[in-house]
Amino acid sequence: MKMKKTITLFVVMLPHIILAQKSFTEADFKAMNARYLKNPVAFMQNETTPNFVYTGTDGIVRDKVASLKIYDVLEEISRDYSNIKVQQNGAGAVVTSQMKHTVIIKPTGQKRIDDEVLTATLVNQNGKWLLQSAVHSMAPVDINSEEAAIKKVIEGQTQASYDRDLEKSLSYWANVPNASYVLTSLNANLTGFEQIKNTYTYFMKANPTPDKSKIEASYKSITIKGNTAFVKHEEAFTNEKGNTTKQNCHRYLEKINTEWKLVGSVVTPMPTIKTDDEVAIKKVIEAETQSYLDGHPEKITDYWSRKPSDEFQSQQIVAWIGQPYAKAETLNKLNEAAKNLVKKKDIKIEREDFEIRINKDMAWATYTQKAIANGTVAQTIRETRILERIGGEWKIVYVGEQGVK
Repeated sequence: MKMKKTITLFVVMLPHIILAQKSFTEADFKAMNARYLKNPVAFMQNETTPNFVYTGTDGIVRDKVASLKIYDVLEEISRDYSNIKVQQNGAGAVVTSQMKHTVIIKPTGQKRIDDEVLTATLVNQNGKWLLQSAVHSMAPVDINSEEAAIKKVIEGQTQASYDRDLEKSLSYWANVPNASYVLTSLNANLTGFEQIKNTYTYFMKANPTPDKSKIEASYKSITIKGNTAFVKHEEAFTNEKGNTTKQNCHRYLEKINTEWKLVGSVVTPMPTIKTDDEVAIKKVIEAETQSYLDGHPEKITDYWSRKPSDEFQSQQIVAWIGQPYAKAETLNKLNEAAKNLVKKKDIKIEREDFEIRINKDMAWATYTQKAIANGTVAQTIRETRILERIGGEWKIVYVGEQGVK
């Protein structure tokens, strides 16, 4: 009978015990956050429970000891909360809030700002509220707007590079030591932002003229996970002459200080279909010849590689330079002579027995060429041309001519 009275008394008193617990309010949460920011380590030691656990945006669960080690590499700068909600049940409380979190990464000095959602549990022990757990998760995002922002970074960086805008081009990259840029066409593997910066600087000084090629990007996939994104896409470049080259791209980006930045990039040229190459090679040969016929010899060199090893062989140039071949300085001499001697000609060119053989970035073209003036074949020659693909464009490196009749 006495036990029954005791149980009854406890049941009657229980609501009053619960009501007597000190309430936990939004103001208490903000005051707790202020103490945390003032000295995170002291807060963790004195205002968390022994069984405290922290789960970061990486999904890793850390106990109190492991959580304290975080401050060896991170320095808390600020936490701005919004939409704070507090739910209390007796000696327990749950707080949820959106949070803009700013930290300094000590080894690099890098400042990072992340949008996160905080879920925290607290318990009241001996009249004092203690943090029992904290879960940080990435804030909900609008996928469409995030993908648009990622595309803007990728396309902006490519366009800035072609515009030869060094500062703008580098602004799309994350200034981090683990940045990586691989260009398989050049067998280049750049590691770290500084190496990427130095390479860009050297390239743009050596090639200051903007490239007016039309650039088109087509995206295969964009995968976003938290503050990271992986992108697979293709880029097509069409120059002013109508030649198009394509490349496969794999990009890795991180959201740093609420902005997407390139951290990794691998670019590989796409194989060109042989028929496309044959069309491009014929265009180069025809355009180079047409420059001569139009009386614009200064344009001829646009279709050559302009390497010291370029060579032109023909008995027709003996009268101009005193020998049947021109190479290096004599080729430059021939080109200078042509500026004064070549005039516009009313001649039609016909080619037959046209053969093109392609081996990777080299091509061999042979054909019979007829020069027709006033409806009559004025000259027939057999030509051999060797071309090299340079920067995605076919360029002439050798021409040999032999008279047929």
